[in-house]
Amino acid sequence: NGGTGSSINIGTNAIQHTVSIGNVTGNTAVAIDSGTGAINIGNSIAKIITIGNVTGATAVNVNTGTAGSTYTTTNGTLAFVTGTGAINVGTDAAAKTITIGNGTGATSVVINSGTGAINIGTNAVAHVVTIGNVTGASQVVVNSGTAASSWNTTNGSFLLSTGTGAINLGTDAAAKTVTIGNVTGATAVVINAGTGASSINTTNGALTVATGTGAINVSADAAATIVNVGTGAAAKTVTLGSTNTTSTTTIQAGSGGVNLTGDVNL
Repeated sequence: NGGTGSSINIGTNAIQHTVSIGNVTGNTAVAIDSGTGAINIGNSIAKIITIGNVTGATAVNVNTGTAGSTYTTTNGTLAFVTGTGAINVGTDAAAKTITIGNGTGATSVVINSGTGAINIGTNAVAHVVTIGNVTGASQVVVNSGTAASSWNTTNGSFLLSTGTGAINLGTDAAAKTVTIGNVTGATAVVINAGTGASSINTTNGALTVATGTGAINVSADAAATIVNVGTGAAAKTVTLGSTNTTSTTTIQAGSGGVNLTGDVNL
């Protein structure tokens, strides 16, 4: 022990040598402590600093108070390698913000897994999960293989908003079935369009509108419109009505009358 304010130097002379403190016998312990001054280990010249070992149940604990803990590398890799052990970041029961990555330049964040799943916000707590942003040319790409992709909401609405951008469903050049809506209970499907109109096209395939006992209304709103059925520039057969049992077909006109063009068979 030195007097007040004195220094204790071990192996500080300019001669290469190994300095050992303590031993590995039994319960031997080594304590390095200080007052309000810092404890510095290997903080000059380039070197390898090893703390702890990988033998048996060896553990290394790094504790800090409210001043925090910082791991800094200068253009070097920071690796956490645990073998089969889990890596937990911020999993203690305290509210906090966990930030991974930064927004500088071409910084990227990669999250990979093997055959195990990647789960984001899947814990049983109601919260908002946001992916991507609406700044500039930001893009979000969701890919899946033959196992498909599923978007599920539980009694909540599902909204696709694109501003002036188009919404394309199943428009790639591959034969497929596109289904919208279902026939359960009071399910309804509403398709709205403005002055840009609405178009349903089939290429040499049938277009079927089946409603069961429900009515089919075409241009039934209170607006003066032209309704064209089968007026395309090709030979075609147009059939209105049915001959089953008490079926009735009614053709109505106002003061403009009913015009029949071509041969009429009654």
